[in-house]
Amino acid sequence: MWEGARPALISVLEELQPDAVICFGKTMYKELPPDGKAGATYTVEETTIRSWIYTVKKEIPVFCVTHPSYKGGFNAEKFHNVIKEIPVFHKFLCR
Repeated sequence: MWEGARPALISVLEELQPDAVICFGKTMYKELPPDGKAGATYTVEETTIRSWIYTVKKEIPVFCVTHPSYKGGFNAEKFHNVIKEIPVFHKFLCR
């Protein structure tokens, strides 16, 4: 299943050229195409968000967030507090 999705992700990144992507789910994050590099890690009050960088005309970070349906681990407020500290999102969330 994951093998077929990898080329599709790269295709979407090439076409849309987003500033960043939020990946909901650690399983999905672990299955991202390996042809990137580790990016920054952000931590606020023991909540951590890691990133993986793809270079498709420009660097596009993909940030890993616990899936909202995860029974024991998703807290929207905690993740919002970390996401608003990430420069690419800060300008949208902290006006």
